[in-house]
Amino acid sequence: MTLLLWWSAALFFQAEEQARQARALLDVRRYAEAAAAYEALAAQMPGTAGLWLNVGLARFQGGEYGQAAEALERAVKLQPGLAPAQLMLGMTRLKRSEPARAIPPLETAVRLNAATELARAELASAYLEAGRYERAEAAYANLKGDKAALGRGYALVEMAAQAAQKLERVAPDSAWVLALRCRALLAQDRQQEAREQARRAAEKRPMVQGIAELLEGKPEPTPPAPWRRLLVDARPLAASLYWRALAATALATETLSQLAGKPEGLELQAESLRAPGKHREAAAVWEQAMAVSPGEARLGKRRAMALWQAGDWEAVAQALSGLPEDGDVLFLRGDLGQRAGDSAAAREAWEQGVARAPGLLPMRAALGRMMLAPGEAARAIPHLEAARELEPAVLFQLSRAYAAAGRKADAARAAREFQARQK
Repeated sequence: MTLLLWWSAALFFQAEEQARQARALLDVRRYAEAAAAYEALAAQMPGTAGLWLNVGLARFQGGEYGQAAEALERAVKLQPGLAPAQLMLGMTRLKRSEPARAIPPLETAVRLNAATELARAELASAYLEAGRYERAEAAYANLKGDKAALGRGYALVEMAAQAAQKLERVAPDSAWVLALRCRALLAQDRQQEAREQARRAAEKRPMVQGIAELLEGKPEPTPPAPWRRLLVDARPLAASLYWRALAATALATETLSQLAGKPEGLELQAESLRAPGKHREAAAVWEQAMAVSPGEARLGKRRAMALWQAGDWEAVAQALSGLPEDGDVLFLRGDLGQRAGDSAAAREAWEQGVARAPGLLPMRAALGRMMLAPGEAARAIPHLEAARELEPAVLFQLSRAYAAAGRKADAARAAREFQARQK
């Protein structure tokens, strides 16, 4: 018994010294060495959640997000109530372009420690990136600061666009749709076209509030309810969708005025231009934002994306110069390579990008299609499966991949799903 106690004590002191050394490596930013040291400790005590948290933290700080996620998943499995591990797991999944998977651990982190501003901000960001704009807007509304206001503005711009698109589907060529088109044209200073849409809307019933005033250039009447109440009206009725689009636009404009003269204001202005398809104009505003906040790589990345959406491939290549090689940048590099006919460069970029950001579905789809072409169906399938919800065309390609791999039943099922999505 005495020998056993002595041996346990020796192990304890040895582990304590190893932990101290690992922490020292982390403090001086030698992340790979710190991670290796913590992994050695975790191998000795695999049931200790805190050690796996430290491994994940070191890997995260070193930009090794895949290995960080593995360690943090072990930590939360061992101790679900370990709030820092839940937070770090959510942040890691965000880095891997997996916002939907980031939401559960971030919600858990907030529930375990609701006072943590970082957890609440990361959760709001996950909602936004996952396209859950209503939740994102509400989450950002409960946060303070210009960054939170910017996030809320992003969500409002997307909510306005979504409501307008749904209205087009629910009530095409209705007075509501025509009135909304009129307002969009007025915002672009296309007066003559706006008046034509307003005239057509005025001929339809029910009469949309404010159209007569728009047509005559008079001040609009007060909306039927406060903007906030109209924003949260989720009924799929034409009138509700119309007022929801207006409310989101009005609140986004209000947020933009609050951020006027600040870098965040330029960012929101660029996003407001991007949403209706003014990509070149958005790129110009992103460039202004970069001049105000030099060194912000995310601004350069957004500018590159706007130029890509505008189809200016040469400008995209220039904009990517010097940007960190994250998933978005590698996606664009691969796309430029493919457009230039350099399939090898495109594939290399996309394979690296998928390894870093497996949740970036357009890149998964692109890589899957590329692998399908030379007959690598088995390797293409996981990428196409991951991106199957992106667009119906992916299902068609997935059906081809299944068929080429000899999976006839799966091929038939994917083909039926593709046909159903086409309707």
